[in-house]
Amino acid sequence: MTRRPYSNDTEKRLFTEIDTPQFELDLRKETKHNQEDIRKCLDYFLKDDLVYKDKLQVWLAENDYQGDNFINIVQSKVIDNFMYLVCLMDALMKDEYKNFDLNKLPPKLEDYYILHWQRMGMTDVDNRFKVLVIYTIKEIQTPIPKEAIAEILGTDMDAVGTVLNSWYQYFKIEKIEEEVCYDFYHLSFRSYIESRQELEQDKPMFKEVNERIFQYLNMNNG
Repeated sequence: MTRRPYSNDTEKRLFTEIDTPQFELDLRKETKHNQEDIRKCLDYFLKDDLVYKDKLQVWLAENDYQGDNFINIVQSKVIDNFMYLVCLMDALMKDEYKNFDLNKLPPKLEDYYILHWQRMGMTDVDNRFKVLVIYTIKEIQTPIPKEAIAEILGTDMDAVGTVLNSWYQYFKIEKIEEEVCYDFYHLSFRSYIESRQELEQDKPMFKEVNERIFQYLNMNNG
């Protein structure tokens, strides 16, 4: 079993039979081995992964990278953060990452979110609707089906679905009472979205989303 780090020792609990032996392995202390595994993962993505290998080889050729050089640069940036690695591999499949210099990758996942937000054009006025979809998922505070997102924003499900598909790596999808619902998968990504509430240019969008959610809840609970 694996889990995220405990915030304090009092949280540590695992309910098992009394005589069941337990051993705790803190992967944060295995940096060297984690980095070796990152390199193995990158090699696998390039050579064997059915989803990524062909597209990655095209990306390498278009951006003038060799396999070994690609692995060295990416590993030096993501260090031992597998979530960062998976997010990046998915991003390189997108048109927004054509002609991208890997040396510009930040060393922390939290900073990569900023880069990815910009690369995906989320700071462009024309993409305001896409931002509203993400902010709706943040502000509703519970897993939500795309039908509800569309109703809240007064649009159609296809438009919402397009946004969700372009950001699918950042969502967990679960079925609740026969409805497919979306919520943030990465707690760190949720924290990044929360931090955008402090940006003057984004405050009006958060206000609009909350007003729309309030109207939607009143209409459906009335």
